[in-house]
Amino acid sequence: MTATTVPAQQPQASKNWPASESLRVPPLSIEDTLSPGIALPLIVIAGMPFTHDPYGFYGALAVMAVTSGVIMWWLKKNRWL
Repeated sequence: MTATTVPAQQPQASKNWPASESLRVPPLSIEDTLSPGIALPLIVIAGMPFTHDPYGFYGALAVMAVTSGVIMWWLKKNRWL
């Protein structure tokens, strides 16, 4: 007995829904993508253990200010803001 191969069938798009419509992604606004990009490093810094030091709070604020300043500088340099 010989093995027969069945040709692979392409998935059929619904007649009521064009295939190109199912692949579209809605455009995101700049605020939707930049806000988490700026906030995430600050959240990570806030959870670091040096914040338990008596002056760690001020150190964390300084690191957050420098980090957000560098991020904002980089975004403006690349004309994203």
